[in-house]
Amino acid sequence: MADWAPSPASWSFSAQKRFETCPRSYFYRRFWGHLPGDLKWRCFEMRSLETMAAFRGKAVHSVIAGCLRSASRGEPVDRDQARRRLAGALREGFGQSARGWWSNKQRPSELKIGQVTSLREHYYGWERDEVERAAGEAQRHARSCVDSLLDSDLWRAVSAAPESRWALIEGERPASFYLDGVLVYMKVDFAYWDSAPTIVDWKTGKPGDGDRSQLALYALYAQDQWGWDPLQVRLMPVYLHPTLQSDSFQAKADQLENVRQRVRRSFEEMQRLEPAPGCAADEALFPRTEDLKVCRWCTFQGACDRVSVPSPRASDASAPQGMAASQPPGR
Repeated sequence: MADWAPSPASWSFSAQKRFETCPRSYFYRRFWGHLPGDLKWRCFEMRSLETMAAFRGKAVHSVIAGCLRSASRGEPVDRDQARRRLAGALREGFGQSARGWWSNKQRPSELKIGQVTSLREHYYGWERDEVERAAGEAQRHARSCVDSLLDSDLWRAVSAAPESRWALIEGERPASFYLDGVLVYMKVDFAYWDSAPTIVDWKTGKPGDGDRSQLALYALYAQDQWGWDPLQVRLMPVYLHPTLQSDSFQAKADQLENVRQRVRRSFEEMQRLEPAPGCAADEALFPRTEDLKVCRWCTFQGACDRVSVPSPRASDASAPQGMAASQPPGR
């Protein structure tokens, strides 16, 4: 891949977090094609890895999006049906990972690496009982999230809203726009018009400090896409576990300006380390974090020369139950 070049420069909350938390991890993800020999291809594999917790969250979001599409067609959605969808999504993804489909030699030729599930826990050879315990916890957690939503007044209100008022369901199209000249990517879960223009963000984990900033950015996206006044958009982070709790707020002008500045400032910091066209990125400019707690969860442990760290306790991860957890094939 002598002509390899990184993808066009862009910004997202996940890229910013990676850049600030461990610049070396950011380097491996963005500039893997500049690495020598076998390391390049191993980093290509590692880019696709996700933790069990991320996998469970992706499955929940996929099932909710499917339920919304069913509701938009006037089809009834019940808990048992949603649970079957969820179990199928978890089983399929977990099976792909257990069979080592991150490897070109193991993956069916018609599928690309980004189309399959690759779990960090399989890739780095966690003990089978650890993986199975994590799998069971993830399925219980994911099922709780789906049940919480479908049993809620919020779901009844959303599913009863006319489809003509729905602006976006996750997965219908990539969510991206230019903010002050910066290409910004995000994942908007659901947007519709109720008594006010509303954006809903399903959360499968605990509330975080950045949740409101994330939704403020979505308000700017809504302004760009649909002409909604970002100061009037109702923003709703909805936490699904252990029981449904929702927040509702409208971004203030200073919040929107802070988000704009954050994107510009962060993007400029990343751009200062971008190599000139045709040149390789300098790994030395991207130091490793000194926080070993970050290292424990890093998907690039196999590329970093830091001394390996113990696997997190299985109870700290989360992933699906009732699926054959095999060790990864020989690498």
